[in-house]
Amino acid sequence: MSRPAPPSEGDPLALFPLKTVLFPRASLQLRIFEPRYKQMVWDCLARGAPFGVCLIQEGPEAGGVALPNVLGTLAEIRKSELRSDGEIHITVEGRRRFRLVEELRRAPTWLARVELLGEPLGDEGTAEEARRSLRAAMGRYANLYYLLTNRQLLYERHFRDPVRLSYYLADLMDIANDEKQSMLEAPDAATRLEQERELLEAQNRRLEEFWGKHKFSRN
Repeated sequence: MSRPAPPSEGDPLALFPLKTVLFPRASLQLRIFEPRYKQMVWDCLARGAPFGVCLIQEGPEAGGVALPNVLGTLAEIRKSELRSDGEIHITVEGRRRFRLVEELRRAPTWLARVELLGEPLGDEGTAEEARRSLRAAMGRYANLYYLLTNRQLLYERHFRDPVRLSYYLADLMDIANDEKQSMLEAPDAATRLEQERELLEAQNRRLEEFWGKHKFSRN
């Protein structure tokens, strides 16, 4: 499948409000069953165009009109499958972030003009200090993750690029959607990595506590 070009500034973008946050370079599997969103997916596939994923601020994920957050992520359809029951199963990959500029319509799906956002590093010293601290914390996290799931996390390659690392950690951590949205909205990678230092340490404490109880229950 050829890679769709991002929309030009001012081009209308179809929005898919969801109760999840999509980060750049992250993958997301979606089950499309509502006719309006099935049509949206068919239109995107026909045009080779992305759609926008935004965390829902208010309203239902299905069967109504949901109010999306102002800042979201372009979703590129990487795989699609039409099931025998009529559902479309797709895998999307996050691309560039965007900010809503103008609402064009709400029904049957949201359509808006957006501003595409850059990915600044921010303060280089702050980013490097956070990256060093996160490497040690990530080592602990990966060990605990393996003990609990018997699966290895291949995380080292993400440390080569602080912007990529900041999104990898944001997607990986099991935290509330409002915290994920806060990281998506961070002005630069250095700020995001600073937020993740404390969050990852908290994740490690919770996993260590859970593993201690899990070990005890098995004995």
